[in-house]
Amino acid sequence: MFINIKAERQIKEINEEFTGMFPFLKLEFYRKAELQQDRYTMDKLLPQEKKMKDVWISNKEEAVLEVPGTMTVFQLENILLKRFGLAAQVFRKSGRVWLQTIRTDSWTLDHQNEHGREITESAIVNQVDDYDLNPGN
Repeated sequence: MFINIKAERQIKEINEEFTGMFPFLKLEFYRKAELQQDRYTMDKLLPQEKKMKDVWISNKEEAVLEVPGTMTVFQLENILLKRFGLAAQVFRKSGRVWLQTIRTDSWTLDHQNEHGREITESAIVNQVDDYDLNPGN
């Protein structure tokens, strides 16, 4: 599994490639900022339309990045920062919301994705519509 990191590509294109490999995970990119409690703050979140060349922290290389499912979240975020100058955070789908994976950065991408699938599918099965006043009838 590979992601093409090229100057003219938009963040959303990188994310679409990543989510194509791991449907219950997504990447968010941030302006250069100090981590606060192991996470980037939402006010530093970059728009999905930004091009890679506009978000690189420093002049970095273009390349094809291999992203195996056995790679940990920590490894991926570290490679994106050190090799490409991209401050990124992996999020995992949990039902209808996306959670930062800061407490589980040691998990592999496959493990994160599978956990997201289990939680999301369980939430859908157990979902009761708000307007259903008589569940089970």
